[in-house]
Amino acid sequence: MGFRLLLLLIMLVPIAVVDLQQRIIPNYLLSIAAGVRLLCYVPEILSSGICTDGKDTSVDCVRAGLTWLGSDLLAGLGLGGLFFLVAVGSRYRLGLGDVKLFALLGFFLGWREASTALLYSFAVSFVLALIFLISGKKNRQDSIAFAPCVLAGVAILAISRLF
Repeated sequence: MGFRLLLLLIMLVPIAVVDLQQRIIPNYLLSIAAGVRLLCYVPEILSSGICTDGKDTSVDCVRAGLTWLGSDLLAGLGLGGLFFLVAVGSRYRLGLGDVKLFALLGFFLGWREASTALLYSFAVSFVLALIFLISGKKNRQDSIAFAPCVLAGVAILAISRLF
């Protein structure tokens, strides 16, 4: 999980910067991050011991890899689908770039870790929103870029896993 978390943090930096500057999350950055995640499956499977203990066949190795991939894809689809419904219900106050970013979190981290990262992200956005409202820099109708909050949430998750 540590290597994946580090890769995700690295991939989130340009996404957060672009979202902060332009208020958009480009599909090409999300696609690159998803491609990087797909490439990570090969070393993860090979280092898991499933394919190197001499007891399992290559079919077992492929089966295990597809199981991991399927589980992460389901997490991505589940989170993406859930927040797509939130976006539609909020009349797209939550952008579709954010929805795709949530799906990417599920794909990278799985259900449990992605849910924890999202909880931290929402906590960061809540604190930021309070600061902006109290300082008068934003009003209740304004929105804030969410990808920087996701970056902060994933960073908090990474730090919490160190201890």
